[in-house]
Amino acid sequence: MGDSFSVKVTGAGALIRGLERLSANMIKNMEKPMLQAAEIVRGEIVQAAPVGTGALRRSFRSALVQTGSKTITAGVFSDLPYARIQNTGGTIRPKTVKNLAIPLTPEARKLWPRDWAPGDLVFQIRRGKKLLFDRSNRLQYVLKSSVTIKGSGYLDTAAANSKDAVAQHLADAIAELAATELKKG
Repeated sequence: MGDSFSVKVTGAGALIRGLERLSANMIKNMEKPMLQAAEIVRGEIVQAAPVGTGALRRSFRSALVQTGSKTITAGVFSDLPYARIQNTGGTIRPKTVKNLAIPLTPEARKLWPRDWAPGDLVFQIRRGKKLLFDRSNRLQYVLKSSVTIKGSGYLDTAAANSKDAVAQHLADAIAELAATELKKG
């Protein structure tokens, strides 16, 4: 019947056992690489976040969110209430007072109007605008019932900038885990 061809596979049992161990331990073994991937994203968020006092940039933390039998999730979070609106934009309205105090000087950026000593700020209306002046008659704050800000989209920018690095990091981690399990035999 002509020529014959055969292939002999050795070590298939070890390969199967290694893949079974890899599968069984994958979630547990991927916690650290997932947290490292979240740190990659956090670094990009810090770079992309709007520049200001730096509080927003410093507020982001990475964490494991969920580890289940078949899933693992890591994320990056900020506890600052304005983190979302800096990203998406929107209208800000006061919740506990009548007006928002928009600081206009370096001194005003350090203190809220309620933190000044009593009598140190004077309320005036000029050309229909509500204003707060200090005792030297320097304008410190403009009062507004709401402000609308344009979002910067910094989270989308960070996600796009970190996509390839995260994919490469996770692929390397999986390859390293697979190699380790297969070496065990």
